[in-house]
This record gives sequence, structure tokens and C-alpha cells, in this order.
Amino acid sequence: MQGFRPEAVARALKKPAPETPQPPSWFTWENGLKLVALGTKVGTAYYKHQQYWWDREQRVLAAARDHQGWLTEAQMLQALEYRHKEVARVTASLCEKGLCRQLVSRHGQPIYLFDAFLAPVRFCDYCDQERAPGPVSNCSCCGAP
Repeated sequence: MQGFRPEAVARALKKPAPETPQPPSWFTWENGLKLVALGTKVGTAYYKHQQYWWDREQRVLAAARDHQGWLTEAQMLQALEYRHKEVARVTASLCEKGLCRQLVSRHGQPIYLFDAFLAPVRFCDYCDQERAPGPVSNCSCCGAP
């Protein structure tokens, strides 16, 4: 039993040290800079794309503000510069955010309602009838102040 020593057994059972991982051969400083430039271009294109659709939504909201919260299909097209392919995407986005509701008129035409821009409705405390908008005025129904 010559050679049976704990040190010899430990050396026999010891796994070889793993090699340090080397970067792939294609990964150089030049290629790294190219990847950064590509990422910057993609990020810029994505930002411009998002900015374009945000601007479209703002145009529609401005038109809704000008029309006291109601937009017909023609007014919606006018706000979007007559790009009818964009109407569905913009209205879907605004409806998803809770800013718009799409209704159908008596004639079957879509109407877009923006609750945030509707004029507030006041009711008389005495007769519970709708009061005229504007400064404090007497009720047209019962004459209450």
C-alpha cells in the first residue's frame, strides 16, 4: 500500500480548475461600438414613433376641447389631418386610457365623447330642473336665485 496518502488521494479527486471564460472572437471594441450605435438608432426611432402618436392624441384632445367634448367622425378626421387609417388606433388608445367614449348617433354615425371637456350641468336646488350655464342666475322654471 505504498502511495496511499491523504495528499495523493486529494490530488487524484481534485477537479481541474475551470478555465477563465474568454469573450467570443467577434466581440471587439469596434463591434461593441457598432452595437451601441445600433441601439441608439433603434431607441431614437422608437422615441420618434411614440412622439408621433402622442402628438396625434393631443390634436384630437385639442379638437375635443374646442368642441366642448363632442366630436363627430368628420371633426375627428379633421383633427387627424384626414388620415382615416389613424382614427381607429388613436380612438382605441384614448378609450383605453379612459379619456374617450365612442357612441353611435341616431343616424348610425360614430360620435366621440370626451367627458373631461363637457360643460358642467347645474340643477336647481328647489325644483330639480337644469339651470342655464354661466354666472349665477335665476332658475328659469321656479325663479329661485
